[in-house]
Amino acid sequence: MLSEPECRVLSSVFDTLLLDFDPKDAVIFLESAGLLTEDLAEKIESKATRLERLRELLRIYRRRATDCELLISYFEYAGQEHIANAMRH
Repeated sequence: MLSEPECRVLSSVFDTLLLDFDPKDAVIFLESAGLLTEDLAEKIESKATRLERLRELLRIYRRRATDCELLISYFEYAGQEHIANAMRH
């Protein structure tokens, strides 16, 4: 479970994530890293809108992750350095 400071980091970048990120793109990465199960991945992908997918991903991430590093790693991998950098600061 994420700590309160880590949760605040996710909240602080929410608007950027909504504009520049579709959680569908990160599902395979997060599933292969062991954060998501197949059922959780399907739950995210089944949401109709980007906003719903983002909310579901963040809800799951807050419960299952211990820090933001895995998500930061994804954004670096995906070439979305601006999001990775925003999460670090």
